[in-house]
Amino acid sequence: MASFIVPCSCPSFLIVNFITENLEKANHLLEQYKGHKEIEKVLHKKCLSELGLLALDKDDCITPKPMITFCENLLKNRDLLKKHLIGTRLTVTNYYSVMTDGQMYIPWNWKLK
Repeated sequence: MASFIVPCSCPSFLIVNFITENLEKANHLLEQYKGHKEIEKVLHKKCLSELGLLALDKDDCITPKPMITFCENLLKNRDLLKKHLIGTRLTVTNYYSVMTDGQMYIPWNWKLK
């Protein structure tokens, strides 16, 4: 359920107009999001199994589209990366970091050099 934060001084007809004018676009974006979420689930499962990862998580700021890009990039480079990633716990985010327990944080748009 979504919510709108609107100043109390805003006339209600403007809010109603905004919602009705953008309803079709909102429905389209919602359907697109659902499609991306399904693709993300498939790629997530494939990354876990084909790369031998213990876990593949993502920060709340990572939406399905960047996660799809991340997973596709991992799978594209699986032959090179698999030996380094077996048994690893990865978290997709916007920065690089390695924790003392071995948890690795990698940006969704990482690149090999």
